[in-house]
Amino acid sequence: MTDKLPIEPTAEELQLIDIRETLIKNGMIERIFDPVAKKNRYAQTKQGLITLLAYKELTNDLVDERIPASEDVIADCKKSTEYDQLKKKMKDDDGIIIKQMNMQTGDSQFFPTPDGHAVMQTMLFWIDEQKQKAFQKDLKVQRIKQSMGNWVKEELNPTKILSGMMKASVKMGEVSDGMAKFAGDSKQKPKKRKWSGRKKRKR
Repeated sequence: MTDKLPIEPTAEELQLIDIRETLIKNGMIERIFDPVAKKNRYAQTKQGLITLLAYKELTNDLVDERIPASEDVIADCKKSTEYDQLKKKMKDDDGIIIKQMNMQTGDSQFFPTPDGHAVMQTMLFWIDEQKQKAFQKDLKVQRIKQSMGNWVKEELNPTKILSGMMKASVKMGEVSDGMAKFAGDSKQKPKKRKWSGRKKRKR
């Protein structure tokens, strides 16, 4: 069995990368170098932070998800005119959220679209290294299981098992013959009658 893992990215990885590049292109997150950790990572921009806050307030989606920003920074963002302008813009954009009327109260309610939820959830993923580490850990386990499953499927193939049994049988026969030659044949062979050279007379 080989312990080499497949290098092809999964469909989920490709989707995360695709949305990440869209977020970077639209100025929601950016790639930075962390001098303390000495590695590259992703962080939300001010625009990205305001978008996340406005989205969560309007839809009540992802309310339990932590945003890596201090309470003071979040409070300042919510007081800004940019925040109010973005909320107004999001209310009119049905690509991220959809407005529906509550038939009981007559009030307007906002719900996330599937794409809107995926984009915001992915933004939270890329700015949270703990989420990324957990994802990579789970992915590694899945790949190991897949690798083991492929090996078991191949090794427990009935044709391969039968072929192996036949090879083992032939090999055991060869060993048995070799042992017999080494130890000598223990069976008593019938003695051949020596010919005296005289012919029997016919009567």
